[in-house]
Amino acid sequence: KGGSYTISSPIDGIVTRRAASIGKLVEAKDPLFQVVDPTVLWAEIDVPEMSVGAIQEGAEVVVTLPTVADEAFAGVVASLLPEVNPQTRTITARVSLQNPRLRLRANMFGEAAVLGQTPEGGVLIPRAAIQTVDRTRFVFVRKEPLVYQVRHVTVPSKDGLSALVTTGLEAGEVVVTVGSFLLKTETLKDSIGAGCCADE
Repeated sequence: KGGSYTISSPIDGIVTRRAASIGKLVEAKDPLFQVVDPTVLWAEIDVPEMSVGAIQEGAEVVVTLPTVADEAFAGVVASLLPEVNPQTRTITARVSLQNPRLRLRANMFGEAAVLGQTPEGGVLIPRAAIQTVDRTRFVFVRKEPLVYQVRHVTVPSKDGLSALVTTGLEAGEVVVTVGSFLLKTETLKDSIGAGCCADE
C-alpha cells in the first residue's frame, strides 16, 4: 500500500525549486525543496568607492525601479561588504526591503538614493520626485494604489540624488519617483488650468 507524508517548511513562503520527485531515493541531508519568503528582499547596491565614506549602516535608502513605476521602496543599509570590486570600483551595500504586495522580484534592476539622516525641520526624498511648473515645485503623494495627490512643497536645497523638503510633506509619506514626470504630464492636460499647480 502506498503512503503519504507531510513535509513541513520551517518558514512561510513560496516553493521556488523542487529537487525531490516521486520514487527518488534521498538521504536525510538532501534538500527537497527551496522555500523563500518574498515579503522581505535584499537589495544589493553598488556604491562608488569614492562615495563610501558618506554612507553608514542604518542610513535610509529609497529604491525605485522602472518596472514598478508608481511606487518607491524604503529600507536601511544593513551592511557594507568589506571589499571593493576591482572591475567596477564599487562596494556592495545590502538593504532590506519590505515587499508586502510582492511587487519586487529577485534579480530586478533599479536605482537607489541613499538619504542618510533626515535634518531637523525637513524630510529628505529622492530628487527625482520633485516636479516644477512656473517655478512652483510639487510632488505626487501616493494615497492608495493608482490614486495620487498633488502636494506643493518647499525645497530650499537639492544635493545629489536627494532633496530636502521643509513644507508640504510628512515623514513616512510615499512619493512617486519613477513615473512622476508622466503624472505631471497628465495633470497638466486636465488640471493645470484650474490651478492645480499654480503659484499660491
